[in-house]
Parts: sequence; C-alpha cells; structure tokens
Amino acid sequence: MVHHCLLHLPDELRGEVKEAGFAVEALVGIEGPAWAVPDLDACLEVPGRRVKLLAAIERVEAEPSLIGASAHLLVVGRRP
Repeated sequence: MVHHCLLHLPDELRGEVKEAGFAVEALVGIEGPAWAVPDLDACLEVPGRRVKLLAAIERVEAEPSLIGASAHLLVVGRRP
C-alpha cells in the first residue's frame, strides 16, 4: 500500500518504491544538510563557494546517516 504524505523517512520511501514493484537504484538527499546554511542563495552566487558547496553536497548525497537531513529526497527506481 502506498501512503501519500508530505514527509518521508528514507527507508519508508525506499519501501514504497519497492512495494510499487520497482528496484531502488538510488536514494539520495537533494541538498543534504546544506539547506541549513545561512544565506545559501548568496553562497551559490559566488562561483568558488558554489563549487565547494556542491562538492560537499555530492560527497554526502547518498550517505545513509545523512540522507534524512535533506529537505528533499530523490529516489530512482527501475522495474525489474
């Protein structure tokens, strides 16, 4: 049964995708804990800071202990 709600824990989302008949290929946090960076928009406007911030996000996007720290999750599934 698929539950529709606004908030998901990473394992709940993974379970819903599997329940829908898909194999989970990836589950990542879109912005990771970067959403909590003060003046995030300003950081992204400075090229050097943007590169460093995006590199940090990429390093932790699939880290199981940090996926839930992201404000948005992305799951990629494939029907077997």
